[in-house]
Amino acid sequence: MSKWSPEDKLVKARIDFIYNDCVFLGNLALRLKLVDATKWCPTAATDFKHLYFNRDFIDRCSLDETKFVIAHEVMHCVYDHFSRREHREPRLYNCAGDYMINLELKDLGIGTFPTSDTMMDPVFVEKLKEHDPKAWRRFKKEFSGKPGVLCDEKYRGMSSEEIYELLKKEQDKEDQQSGQQGQQGQCGDCGGTGESQDPSDQDGDGNPGDCKSCKGSGKSKGGQGGPVSHDMHIDPEAGSGDEENDGSKGPIKIDQDELDRMDSEMRKAIMDAAAVAAEARGGAGNIPGGVKKMIEEWTDSTVDWREYLNNAIQSTLRSDYTWQKQSRKSQSANYYLPAMDNDMMVSVDLAIDTSGSMGANMLKDILGEVKGIMEQFADFKLRVWCFDTQTYKIHEYGPDNVDDIYDFELQGFGGTMFECNWEMMIENEIVPDQFILCTDGYPCGSWGDEWEDYCDTVFLVHGRKSIVAPFGITVHHENATD
Repeated sequence: MSKWSPEDKLVKARIDFIYNDCVFLGNLALRLKLVDATKWCPTAATDFKHLYFNRDFIDRCSLDETKFVIAHEVMHCVYDHFSRREHREPRLYNCAGDYMINLELKDLGIGTFPTSDTMMDPVFVEKLKEHDPKAWRRFKKEFSGKPGVLCDEKYRGMSSEEIYELLKKEQDKEDQQSGQQGQQGQCGDCGGTGESQDPSDQDGDGNPGDCKSCKGSGKSKGGQGGPVSHDMHIDPEAGSGDEENDGSKGPIKIDQDELDRMDSEMRKAIMDAAAVAAEARGGAGNIPGGVKKMIEEWTDSTVDWREYLNNAIQSTLRSDYTWQKQSRKSQSANYYLPAMDNDMMVSVDLAIDTSGSMGANMLKDILGEVKGIMEQFADFKLRVWCFDTQTYKIHEYGPDNVDDIYDFELQGFGGTMFECNWEMMIENEIVPDQFILCTDGYPCGSWGDEWEDYCDTVFLVHGRKSIVAPFGITVHHENATD
C-alpha cells in the first residue's frame, strides 16, 4: 500500500519537479487542473486544461512512475498534439506522439516508465488468469516487468507527423495481409481473447472495436493492429458541456474560443518556463531538445514579434491565476507558483527607448500593432511613454481614445537607463499585466535585473538579433540585423 493517496502522490510529483527534477515541466504541470476520472479514464489523459487520472492506476504507480505520467501528459500539451492531429486517425496519432515524447523524457531521465504490470487493470488480469491461462502465460513471458509505454529508438529525431506516416504504412500493410476477419479474435492490447465492443465506439474515445476486457484502444486481429497508447486521446470540444459534469462523468467540454486563448497562453507559458528553467541551477539541459528547437523557430521568425506580442498580451486574460507572474509567497520559498490575477481589465505598459535608432516609421509600426492587439479586449488600459535616462510623459489609452495613439510623439534622445522605468512604475504604484520595453538593446547601466520579478517583461529589440536580455523574454523587430 502506498504511503500517499493518489492525489497526494500527484501533488508530490509536481512539487518534486519544481525543486529537484525539471523546473520546465514543473511550471507547466502546475497549469493543469487535476480531475478524478476513475469512472471513464483507464490511466491518464489531458485536454490542454485538465489532467484526468484514474485513482486506481496512480495508486499502482510508484512516485517515479507518476512523475513520468505527469511529464508525458504535459508534453502532449507542449507539442499541441490536439490541433496538430487534424484529419489523422486519433489512436495512431496519439501513438506517434507517445513515441516522440517518451524518447525525450528518457533522455531527460524524468521518472521511470510504468511497467506493463502497472498499466494493466488488476481485475482484467485476474479474469485473464482464470479464463485464458495460455494468454496469461504469454503476457507474463513477453511483457511482465517490462516498460508498458511506447518507446523505440528508430523514431529518434522524428516529429509526431513523420512517425504517424510510418505507423500508418505499417498498419495498412498489416490490414492488407490479414484482411477483415470480423470483430472477434485476439486483443491487440492485452493478448487476451475477449470479445471486442460493437464498432459504434460505445465508450466515445474515437476507437471503435475496443476490447471489453482491458478497455484498450488497439484493434483485435483481423482489424487494425499496431502499437497501443495507454493514455487516452481526448478531443477538447467533444466533452460534455453539462454544468454538473466535474470531469467524473467524462471529459469537460472546452469551446473553441477558450481553446484559442489557451493556445496563446500555452505558447507564452512554454517560453517563460524555458526561461525560468535556464536560470535555475544552470538548468538549460533539462529543457527537451524538441522544445528548444520549437522556441528557436518561434523567436527566429522575422515577423514573430507581432505574433509573440499578441500571445503575451492575450495570455494576461485570466479568470483566477497568472502563470507568468510569480506569487510573492512562492518567491520567498524559492519555488514557482501562480499569482492571483484580475480578469476585468487588461493592463499593458509600453516604454520606448529614444536613445537609439527608433524612427517615425518604426514607432508607427509598433504602436499600430499594439493598438490592434488591445482592441481585441472589451476593456483595457494601455500606457505609453518614452525614456532615456529618465521617463517622460505617460500617455494613457483605453477603448474610447485608442485612435489617439497615432498622435504620439517621441521625447528624450539622451543616454539610456533602463532602471528608470521600474523606478517610475514603483513610485506610481503601476503594476502592468504585461510590460513591453522597446529598445536597441544598449543600456548604459543594467537591464533592470533587480526588478525582474516585478512584472512580466518583453524586450522588443530593434538592434542586433544576437542581443538577448538577461531576463524576461526577448523578441526582435523585423528590421533588426544579424
